[in-house]
Amino acid sequence: MKFSELNDIVKENAREDIVEELYPDYIQQPMNDELTKELKNITGVSGLKAYIDFESDASYDPTMFFGSLTAKDIKNLPFGDLINDDTAVINLDMLNDEELDIHIDGDVEYTKEEMDAIESAISEWYFHICDELQTYSNEIISYFYSDEFIDEVFSDFDFTEEGYLKDKYLI
Repeated sequence: MKFSELNDIVKENAREDIVEELYPDYIQQPMNDELTKELKNITGVSGLKAYIDFESDASYDPTMFFGSLTAKDIKNLPFGDLINDDTAVINLDMLNDEELDIHIDGDVEYTKEEMDAIESAISEWYFHICDELQTYSNEIISYFYSDEFIDEVFSDFDFTEEGYLKDKYLI
């Protein structure tokens, strides 16, 4: 039985079953893909990947990103004037929802004071971008959990008369 053939009460049960059984695993990658597109729009950098951390202990699902910034990328970012190296590559990785790991590879060695200033500027930029992504993330989460999305995506799937998804392990 297709989703559209279910009565309204059974459809609601089906939606609840889908969310309970398949989320967030089923929607994690599409959400992350959408966030990564938005990240590129915000930063102009294509070497970064965004993700929602559904496993976080935070009271919300934090949005973070990771990846590499090339020397070309760095020049166009707010902290670019602090990096005096045309070969520099900055690798960014979130250790948790509050701690950023910054690793700079290149030909120039910086003093401790210069590194502190660089890391501070990168962190400030990074967490500002995370805040922007979090707003977008909240919108995406709302959409992916909406009846409209569930009804559209699961319209071709088979359901039992009680509204349970058949063969959900094939998804």
